[in-house]
Amino acid sequence: PYYDRALYKLAWTYYRNDQFDSAIKRFVQLVQFADEQGEGGKEGTAGDLREEAIQYVAVSLSEEDWDGDGLPDGEVLRDRAFRYLSGDRPFGVEVLRRLGDIFFDNTRYDDAIAIYRYLLQRFPYHRDNPAVHMRAVESLERQQRLDEAFAERDKVTASYTEGSEWYERNK
Repeated sequence: PYYDRALYKLAWTYYRNDQFDSAIKRFVQLVQFADEQGEGGKEGTAGDLREEAIQYVAVSLSEEDWDGDGLPDGEVLRDRAFRYLSGDRPFGVEVLRRLGDIFFDNTRYDDAIAIYRYLLQRFPYHRDNPAVHMRAVESLERQQRLDEAFAERDKVTASYTEGSEWYERNK
């Protein structure tokens, strides 16, 4: 009955010890366990910890210095995220969205834009795409890349309005 909490504590311990690879694996295990429990699970089970586990997978992926040897550039961080979340894990979209938001909140706009564009390309009909796309526009605006931001805003208007393929799939 305490498996979910034990898994969370183990993942948290790895995270606090800067053992991000092991932390991610355990947080992912917890998310998968919660998803297996589904909505029919008992109150107070893994579902309560799922959101926090998703957040800490993203936070762990955003950590720059995994080995103490120096800081990798943003491309290395993005590649790491894509490697961990490759395949069709249903929660991958959630983690990548959180990761993009972490980069955005930390003014790492190029990294945020790369994550948001990857999400839009990889999951073109996801229900959250209008918000993700607007976050990419905001990132461009914050960098004063206004011509690109206006062009991207035009894509938002064309991509999600009534009659678009995205709209038809998400009515």
